[in-house]
Amino acid sequence: STQRHGDEISFCDKMSNLGKYRDQYPSIATAGKVTTVPNETTATCIRPDVVQQAPSTPPEIRRYRKSFQEEPGKRIVHPAAVGDPLPPPSFTYGRRVPSGEHVEQLFNQTQTPLDGYLTQKQEGIYQSTKREPLGKAYKRGYQLPETVQSPEFKYGVTTKSSQPAKELLFPNASLAEDSNIHNLYIKSHADFAPGEQRKRDYNWPVDRDSHRFGVVDKERQTDGVAQVLKPDTYKESYPKTAIVPKQIEDFRAVATDALGTTKNIGHAAPQPSDFRYGVRTRSNEYGTKECLQGTYRPEEMQPEPDLGRSTKPGWRNSTEINRVFGAPSIRTDIPKKSVKSVADHTNYGDEPQAGDLLFPDRFVYRGVEQTDFTTPRPKDEIRELFNEIGYRYDDATFEDLFRTASFSSRRSDGCVSIKSMMDCVLEKQVKENLSNSFGSVSLL
Repeated sequence: STQRHGDEISFCDKMSNLGKYRDQYPSIATAGKVTTVPNETTATCIRPDVVQQAPSTPPEIRRYRKSFQEEPGKRIVHPAAVGDPLPPPSFTYGRRVPSGEHVEQLFNQTQTPLDGYLTQKQEGIYQSTKREPLGKAYKRGYQLPETVQSPEFKYGVTTKSSQPAKELLFPNASLAEDSNIHNLYIKSHADFAPGEQRKRDYNWPVDRDSHRFGVVDKERQTDGVAQVLKPDTYKESYPKTAIVPKQIEDFRAVATDALGTTKNIGHAAPQPSDFRYGVRTRSNEYGTKECLQGTYRPEEMQPEPDLGRSTKPGWRNSTEINRVFGAPSIRTDIPKKSVKSVADHTNYGDEPQAGDLLFPDRFVYRGVEQTDFTTPRPKDEIRELFNEIGYRYDDATFEDLFRTASFSSRRSDGCVSIKSMMDCVLEKQVKENLSNSFGSVSLL
């Protein structure tokens, strides 16, 4: 279809008329702005920087950008100095001075003894030269004896020759240690040898090397651990029954905690193992299942005869079976007003349905509804509309088409709808195409 915007045809309509573009949804307007860019392809849209270079930055603005200052191999220049004329490459900055002594002459100069004496005399006026002479120790003005001033004098005490450092770091293990030295280490560091008995130099009346303290068990027994773990039932030997006072036994039962049982706090006498607290419930035929599901008979589970009916006299409604209460949503039972108010939300049956909202007509977005095509219009208005859309006929042809549309729509008031007129125009075009292809046939 051709979408008209004033007197211009959009670019999409032109491409659709040429067969190069197919609009899948012609009833919905095309979104966005279509430009007539020549040779525009997908590559141009995805990579415009490669296919079509973007315009460069003007020179008067480019010099202020950071990318201009960071170009490789280019000297950084202040933006205000960009474009200023520079001196030739041979130009030298600074002030020219007359040629003097070179560095090599200053470092490699040879002095005579007289020059050295004169230099030393000139520098002798400085305090640092007096106190710190070159190649000599720092002088603090101390008056030292003549012995100290001798060049062969040395401070400290001369040490005698001792063992080498290797023997001190790695002593010979074969050398036996003196017992006196060992006793000194025992006294100072408690350095006992492995397995050595600690001696305190007591005057014992017995031989300390062979004597053992304690009592010797003449009747030696084995399996001591088993007797400790199971003293009562060891080797089927049970302890003898001991008669003790009941008062003491009751106190022991209350005051001590028995292993594996609750503590007796003296509230009641000990109960047997099968004892249960509480009151025994009486036998009853109703259990949990009966309480949840009930014990109703099938006839008792049927609905009541008066369920859903009014049992109160004077409140019963006797109506027909097909009667419907309430007002319908679409009021086709009342006439539609010629001028509908904005505040009138009544649906008179002329509003679009859900299918029309999901799939609207192709001309709805232009404000043209479906009723505009089926509304009867006079002959002059029909001819003006068809002339505007490009269907121009002479008077005789138009009269035949209009008469055919009036006959098909069964109207005799001189008015037809656009749809009826368009059906006749399409039928005429089909017959003309068939006539050109298969010969002359009657039109009507």
